[in-house]
Amino acid sequence: MANNPAYPFQLRAFHENGFIQTRKGLYDLDLNAKFPTAKLGQIGYVYAMLWSDSEAECHLSISVESPTNLYINGKQVYCSSIGEERDSKGG
Repeated sequence: MANNPAYPFQLRAFHENGFIQTRKGLYDLDLNAKFPTAKLGQIGYVYAMLWSDSEAECHLSISVESPTNLYINGKQVYCSSIGEERDSKGG
């Protein structure tokens, strides 16, 4: 297609109960929707892998509603602040 190079077939794991990509190409990792019976104080974890055959730049957007830490290659690169947790729609 267009100027894209040919690329061999790739298998992508999928589960209908997993997090689905939105029409904007984002993933809404809403743990409240996935675990509606979770009780206040319970902790949820999300794990994902991003693979690239070569070094590449990747852009990431994150909005939070509770304490959130983001690790890339085992290194913490983000820790939410109380302001972000309280005003998740503002930024």
